[in-house]
Amino acid sequence: IETNAYVRSRHETCRAVRALCTPTFDVISVDAPFVVGAPPGLDVPMFDAYARYAQGQFAPMPVFGPAGGTNFISTLSLAEAVWGALQRGEAGKAYLVGDENLSFAEYFQYFFNFFVAVFFQFIHLAVNVIFLLNVSIGQIISLIFFRFNIGINSR
Repeated sequence: IETNAYVRSRHETCRAVRALCTPTFDVISVDAPFVVGAPPGLDVPMFDAYARYAQGQFAPMPVFGPAGGTNFISTLSLAEAVWGALQRGEAGKAYLVGDENLSFAEYFQYFFNFFVAVFFQFIHLAVNVIFLLNVSIGQIISLIFFRFNIGINSR
């Protein structure tokens, strides 16, 4: 707490919020770490950027994870923790919640693994469609080159 301003600010905020507790005003602090996820339909620019990074759209930025790590919690786990605190929490208390400790490299690896899996699912689907349609790879390539006017220059 003494050496890290972020951790100190979280600690002091929790203490200040709990100090608001009175006999007529209950206060419970649910202290969450890095929250991952979003309700369906909510655009989260941070996660969009991670997805674009995993898809290689930030090239030539190298693939890496910063040093260090933290605890992460999903939005579902956090919602359950808040609900549990509302149902069974003790006024004036703090509850430290979290799901999993990960390095930042491990955290980013989840995004890369997801997009690799999606890519291979797409390839698998495409191969099955080609097989079902009894279309040759040569016919597909010819169609792509013809449709998009892709020319191959040789020198």
